[in-house]
Amino acid sequence: MMNNRPYTPASADMWSFGCVLLELVTGHLNFKNTWMPCYDEAVDSEPKPFCRSLEGAIEVMLNQHPVNSTQLGVAMTSLLQVEPERRTSARSLAFYFTPEEAEEE
Repeated sequence: MMNNRPYTPASADMWSFGCVLLELVTGHLNFKNTWMPCYDEAVDSEPKPFCRSLEGAIEVMLNQHPVNSTQLGVAMTSLLQVEPERRTSARSLAFYFTPEEAEEE
């Protein structure tokens, strides 16, 4: 919605899920100090600088934690794509955690 694009509920849900995972993995204080300032600046910002700010925060936070090179890190990166069309879907997310079961469906 910040990008002046149509609202897609499923994609927005995946973004929200990625945000929750990011906070759980990195801790509330790190999340608050690194992530939330992007939203504070968004009030006075155009969409592109806001998106770049979010992408920078995501990179910093994932690189500070060992989860970055794990399946969870890959899944979180796919959930936290600023561009909604690049974000993973709920169905695709299953492949990060249960590839055998997901393939059988």
